[in-house]
Amino acid sequence: MRSDRSVERFALLLLLLVNVYIRFTGIGDFSLSNDELSAVTRLEVSTFTELIENGVIATDPHPAGTQVFLYYWTSVFGTSPFAIRFPFVVFGILGFFFLYATFRRWIGFQRAVLAISFISLLEFIIIHGQLARPYALGFFSTTVFVWAWDRFALAGDKKTWIKIAYVLSAVLSCYAHYFAGLFAGIVALTGLIVVYKKGQFRPFLWMNLAVMALFIPHVSVTIAQLSRTTLTAWIPPPESDFISTHIFILLNRSVFLLVLFLALSLWSLLRFIAVERDKAQYLLFGA
Repeated sequence: MRSDRSVERFALLLLLLVNVYIRFTGIGDFSLSNDELSAVTRLEVSTFTELIENGVIATDPHPAGTQVFLYYWTSVFGTSPFAIRFPFVVFGILGFFFLYATFRRWIGFQRAVLAISFISLLEFIIIHGQLARPYALGFFSTTVFVWAWDRFALAGDKKTWIKIAYVLSAVLSCYAHYFAGLFAGIVALTGLIVVYKKGQFRPFLWMNLAVMALFIPHVSVTIAQLSRTTLTAWIPPPESDFISTHIFILLNRSVFLLVLFLALSLWSLLRFIAVERDKAQYLLFGA
């Protein structure tokens, strides 16, 4: 048992060192992307109200969370490429440890390490985990949220700090990226079924009501953003082949990785159906 724990710790340490090296190397050497430059430019305001009105509502389709974070972060550490990207790299790395903790409980140590190794070293994931944009923050918040959801809804952990982690990570997801908030909402809805069967419906309901209450200050911002008619000028509607193209890009544009991914997905699905039906609910999150 001690040997297994030593192997696990070594594997996690190695994975951490590799990800730290890859993600931090050169983040201050390449210039800011157009999205990052836009975010930095929109920080040139005099008041917080001006930041929300001109830096978010008028020009940004994302929730205000990342822009507000950058507003305060850059006031202390400046706007150099390294300074503004540093916290997002940290968010991205931390997110994988929460994802690993969840995967480990669901599918075991070895498969969790393999899954995290595969996902964390994809080019698409690395790049979007370096940029000072909402993606790394949203990834971090959703991985913490799923971890807390799993602890409360599936593992039955009723500790107060687990409930607090659930609420805060869900709120952070909503403030980081609308799709992260949508994901949190879908997971929460599935949790209602699980906790109802376990007699934990009332506390779970209060937790989610707390999330909605904490998002109320942003509702007016969201409504104002939805009323804009200039969004498609910046982000055009997706083409009909968007999903297949995105998956191919996600897999490093590699036919080998695509075939490997499809084969492993099919094998995992068949294994769950034939051997581990009790874990079938985890397929939703695997997808």
